[in-house]
Amino acid sequence: MNIDLEKLKLIPFMPNELIEISEDYVVAAEKGLSAEKDCLKMHPSFLSEKISQHNNSSILAVDIGGTNIRIALFRYDTSKNKLEIADKVSVFETKNAYKQGDLTGFIKYINDYIEEYCSKLNEQVDWIGVSYSFPSDIIKVNNHLDVTRANFGKDSWGKGYVITESEVNITAELRNDLKKRGVQFNKWTALNDVIALKLAEVNALAALVVGTGFNLAVMGPDKYLYNTQSSRFTNKLIEDNYYWLNDPFYSQYGISEVQISGRYLYKRFIDIIKLSDEYDQNFVDLVSTRKSEVISLVLADNFTQMEEYKGSEISHSERMQYKLIADALLERSTDLASAELSGAIKFSLKHNPDYNKSKIVVNTDGSVIRKMPNYYQKILNKTSGILATEFELRIVEDSGIYGAAYASLLNS
Repeated sequence: MNIDLEKLKLIPFMPNELIEISEDYVVAAEKGLSAEKDCLKMHPSFLSEKISQHNNSSILAVDIGGTNIRIALFRYDTSKNKLEIADKVSVFETKNAYKQGDLTGFIKYINDYIEEYCSKLNEQVDWIGVSYSFPSDIIKVNNHLDVTRANFGKDSWGKGYVITESEVNITAELRNDLKKRGVQFNKWTALNDVIALKLAEVNALAALVVGTGFNLAVMGPDKYLYNTQSSRFTNKLIEDNYYWLNDPFYSQYGISEVQISGRYLYKRFIDIIKLSDEYDQNFVDLVSTRKSEVISLVLADNFTQMEEYKGSEISHSERMQYKLIADALLERSTDLASAELSGAIKFSLKHNPDYNKSKIVVNTDGSVIRKMPNYYQKILNKTSGILATEFELRIVEDSGIYGAAYASLLNS
């Protein structure tokens, strides 16, 4: 196996190129403010700016992510002015929900867990807040309604998962099915993962999710939160370096946009390995099963663990090649994530001139940025370099459920 990174266009971007992509992000986001294509208004208009001081309701928060479903009960302590978990967080795998094949199966899979959780509580839930990682170009929060998939085809699900009959309002279907099951609640609030992350901890200028998927939230005019898209960028650098986007070989994986997340990393890792006539199919199968975890193991030089998973040895030459590929993918992913994040910060500062520029804070979460070796630090260093200023990149654990619970409090 002999990999030519330059031929694959996986060499790192130059500093001036990262600045160019960052500026392009700002331009695309600005254009999106009116067209709502590259920049979707996601902060629901029904959310107030302050929590009611008379608020003592119990909140069931549900986070439907690309990897797991998290459920927890929250209460807001008015004496402490603090949102607190009243019961431990329960975690369930999401992947089987996406494999149900139709909307009915998807709804049933998720609501079975929610209903089971509620049945074990010694109290009735007042409100339910839901955050989700459905791709943002197929959703939009409208007024006080839930998520809608109107005008989008059934194959627009994203993340490589297709659910038939899914043109409907997915979170409304979840809500209505729970009511049919007899689960009682007075209010339902739904919002996407990156907006939940932005709300989960105060004073953040923007939010960055890098997990199974990739997402950015920016603060636009009038402090509204927007979900920005990288898929529609026309920057020549991106076009030149993502030459495979229209290649049928890649479209079979559902890669149809600029992606830098966990799913992109392991799919691209497999594709590069398979360019060799002598690739190890057993190792490819391991990557397909363990996904981005394998990238993390390679970056950490933990080949012992991979050999245990694989059931056979990995030669020294193979290790060196896998490390070369993983390092290159790490650089490419963090290059683009940093360029786009710096653009998001510039955009947010432009529209919020009163924000304290000496204490810029960005909330972040996601399995890749939390677990992949060096990913977080590279994002922090590269983004600071592009901006020519330091900032705080704050990891928010369980951001989906905290954000969903907090949004429920603001839903007056």
